[in-house]
Amino acid sequence: MDSVRWSNIKSCQTNCDPKQFWKAIQIWVEKPHVVNRRLAAAVSVGTVFRTSSTVNSAFKELLKNNDTFKDCNKVQEFVNTQLCLDEVNAKEQTNSKVEIELEDLSLLKVSVRKLIPKGIINPNEGTRTNETADRDSTIEIVLLDYTLQSATFVPFHSLEFARCSYRFSLDESLTSLTLSLPADYLEPASSSAAVTRPTSAWLSDTLLPKLAKWACDVDPDTPLSTSHALISVERYSSLYVELKQKYGPKFVKIWPENTDPQKFVYEDVAIATYILLLWEQEREEEKSERKQSFVDLGCGNGFLVHILNSEGHPGKGIDLRSRGIWSLYGPGTNLEECSIIPSDKYLFPDTDWLIGNHSDELTPWIPVMASRSSLHTNYFVLPCCFHDFAGKFVRSNSNQTQYRSYLDFIQEVGEVCGYEVQEDTMRIPSTKRICQVGKRRTKPSPEEHSILDETIQSFISSRCPSKLLNKPITNFSHNSLSSKMMSSKPSVGDPADGVQMGRESSHTSKSNVPRTQTDESTSISSQSQSDICQEQWAKDFQPRSKVEAVRNCSRLSVNFKERIVNDIAFALLRLGGVQTNVEVDEERSAENKVKGQKLWRRGGKMTMQEVVALFDSGMMKQLKNECGGLKTMLKNANQVFEVSGDLVQLRDWSAMSGGTESATKKRKGHKGRTDSKPIKTRQCWFYTHHPDGCPRLTSDCSFAHGVDDVQVPPPMPNKNR
Repeated sequence: MDSVRWSNIKSCQTNCDPKQFWKAIQIWVEKPHVVNRRLAAAVSVGTVFRTSSTVNSAFKELLKNNDTFKDCNKVQEFVNTQLCLDEVNAKEQTNSKVEIELEDLSLLKVSVRKLIPKGIINPNEGTRTNETADRDSTIEIVLLDYTLQSATFVPFHSLEFARCSYRFSLDESLTSLTLSLPADYLEPASSSAAVTRPTSAWLSDTLLPKLAKWACDVDPDTPLSTSHALISVERYSSLYVELKQKYGPKFVKIWPENTDPQKFVYEDVAIATYILLLWEQEREEEKSERKQSFVDLGCGNGFLVHILNSEGHPGKGIDLRSRGIWSLYGPGTNLEECSIIPSDKYLFPDTDWLIGNHSDELTPWIPVMASRSSLHTNYFVLPCCFHDFAGKFVRSNSNQTQYRSYLDFIQEVGEVCGYEVQEDTMRIPSTKRICQVGKRRTKPSPEEHSILDETIQSFISSRCPSKLLNKPITNFSHNSLSSKMMSSKPSVGDPADGVQMGRESSHTSKSNVPRTQTDESTSISSQSQSDICQEQWAKDFQPRSKVEAVRNCSRLSVNFKERIVNDIAFALLRLGGVQTNVEVDEERSAENKVKGQKLWRRGGKMTMQEVVALFDSGMMKQLKNECGGLKTMLKNANQVFEVSGDLVQLRDWSAMSGGTESATKKRKGHKGRTDSKPIKTRQCWFYTHHPDGCPRLTSDCSFAHGVDDVQVPPPMPNKNR
């Protein structure tokens, strides 16, 4: 690289110290996908400290081996050999903090990473092959020079790698970040090549400003958060594309639920991919080919269960009510409608994994149920809503967010239950993306397990409002389950039942349901509710009602809602506020001093507390029975009000351009109409009630100005045709 003639292309003003600069570089090295959305991830191959002469010698040797560039794995092997990466433990070399103080600044820190593009579909087969994945991935060497405060990136695509390199450097005054390229920089030949070998325009216009921003904003002492730390990111990228193509389009098309299929289908595909890779790694560690069994507690729409069953894993999903889509999966997907109450009756001793995917009130119980089921049962949870063992979770540390406090609580439950709990961040379209895996037991022996169960019982009791039943857990005794729980592997079911148990079966049958402790008693209908309640682990626990209550203010009477809306709106108008000149329809312009214009009053602002004070306790009590109460109702009335944080004001439609109605949303999962004019199915509140009328012309308003302006919507197309 000594022969490269560097040219400064562009500089960005910044104000950072060297630690912040190196932290920004670290983000780009370890998490390039946050800027380059066409990358899946970067996998660290290794990190060493070498002299510049050693590095240049490695580059010269690489130039002599043209065939090496034909295979990414060969490039990786060659670089490992030349830089002696195999002799270095990269994990010990990599520090979460930026390494500035080196014993010998003449040494370069050499990081080798593998850039992995997001999956590319093979048009002939519809999937991405391993061969394609290897060819698209790129080995890149990053040279960090702490003396010159520069970072050089060298992607190994071909013998012209020197012309494809790029460099970022911090000037001596610490006020400017500069991008440098070789004078004869080789631009990528195609859009696909630019995924791992960026264009000069992208480097200067996108990456450089982002690095400058990071250098100013980041805390150099804060460790970087990682995602998919427990699985192979490269393998995930490939498998996700395969499953997405296999299951996604079909179920997005036929999705019958009142939820957005684009979100829920592909989110479950991502979760299934993650779990399948966890299990794949577990089989490799145990040198086993038997696929793990599972029970998904609170499985909801059951799509995750469908994918896992379809991929050959025996198991079932349980939820307190069935969904419309259940009937579309076919007989190979095992779903059961049942209300689960944590008790002796709901143990799964022959199941390898319990799953809680947004399992609500069952989430804290899943580690307990897994621990009490057997010594080999692991669990996976993706916590969402904040539930304790009996009731709502209340955080005890005000310095933490509610979400972080809840994750710590669920982790504590797992540790109390004898698990080593690992936490990971998933790449799913959800704000609740952190999962926990309880896999390796800290107290594996049956003797210790008996003591452990008393600890679990005491912990649960300490968090419940009322006292737990003091009777011992007789159904969970090592005497009654010794034949199953003393074994390191689950027992095999009776072949006459046609059911595969645990991981002893090499293929799946039509049933594929792991047997619980007492199969005949897993349904509420087969045993009285009172018997189960007498044996439950926390008598304060209340499962959700089978009938989902509608609490979105839709059941309030029209007159009641109109009164609330009008009272708040006129209270806001009485506050005065801003007046705006707006256009009026020709037939009303004669009423104004200025032809075609008028003054329109927007009114003032009120806090939620001031809004509540407008109404008596009886009206507020009626609203409190709805989800979110008054604030939910105001947000539902988004034609009239604009709610920002704790402040409420009238919506100013005069400030919105065109005929688009920004306050109302299209129904999720359906394509928008091709014309831009909205269908006026509702009356305009401002036209009817505001003393100055509507701030928009009849032709521009998204709502009807009078009864004669109301339109009838066209019929919805039949998706099944």
